[in-house]
Amino acid sequence: MTQELLDSLDAGLKMAETVLRQLDANGAKSTTPAGQCRLTPLIPLILDSSFLYHFSVRLMFKLHSVLLGHRERFRDLFMLTQFYKRAREMEFFKSVIQIPDLPDEPPNFLRAAALAEYKKPVVVMPGEDYQEEEVETHPEFETETDGWRREMEPLKPEIQIIKNEQAQKSVIELTTQLSHLEAELDVQRTHNQVALIENEHLRMEVEALRAANVVGVGAQIRAQAAELRFSQLKDRHAELVTSHADLMKKNAEAVRMLSSSKQEQDDLLRTKMNLEKELENLRWDRQNK
Repeated sequence: MTQELLDSLDAGLKMAETVLRQLDANGAKSTTPAGQCRLTPLIPLILDSSFLYHFSVRLMFKLHSVLLGHRERFRDLFMLTQFYKRAREMEFFKSVIQIPDLPDEPPNFLRAAALAEYKKPVVVMPGEDYQEEEVETHPEFETETDGWRREMEPLKPEIQIIKNEQAQKSVIELTTQLSHLEAELDVQRTHNQVALIENEHLRMEVEALRAANVVGVGAQIRAQAAELRFSQLKDRHAELVTSHADLMKKNAEAVRMLSSSKQEQDDLLRTKMNLEKELENLRWDRQNK
């Protein structure tokens, strides 16, 4: 049911976007007959979207523990606030419908107390008197939710197994990647040590040639060749240092990803415990009713 509500809300927002885009493209005003003709279909859309938003929020608070994808999609559809804001600014709607204010941010479905803070958006038409409901119940939603929970109950072990397998697979992949990076770092350290030793030998050779101040073309050629090799090894050493730094960064990133994956696995375990606790509470409530 939640998927169907979100689909309907998405379709309504696309319709509103199309109407407003055509209104802007034709340069029509909301105070002209042509503009009002284009805006009139949005009146029932505003009425329907307020109910779709309200029912979606109520269901999301009941199903938030597993429907991460629904929460992300609801956040994308929260652009309903932009549509309402623009509609309130148009003179045409001010005389025919009272558009409710929505919060700046979508409800936090992970916080149970947010449900008590939530206020139902109410659209008021001229001549209608609205009285705020003190207690709002939706037994048909509760029945749908109970049915969904019964259907999900036998699937919970499989869902948890899949989540655990994915988490373990991620940990194994990251551990393997970390081992490869550490092996590359060991090889790089060995190359650096060899380069440092060769560098020092060449430096000593160049210093010895300079100190001896050997006369002759052969000695000069040898000194120049040694200096050239020394310069080349310096460049090679710089490249090795840069490569070593890059490998250190990759190693740190792999360690961070491994830690994050382990944290996600812990979160999955906590989510499973919360689901089991919530199911147990529902069973206890039914036994006491």
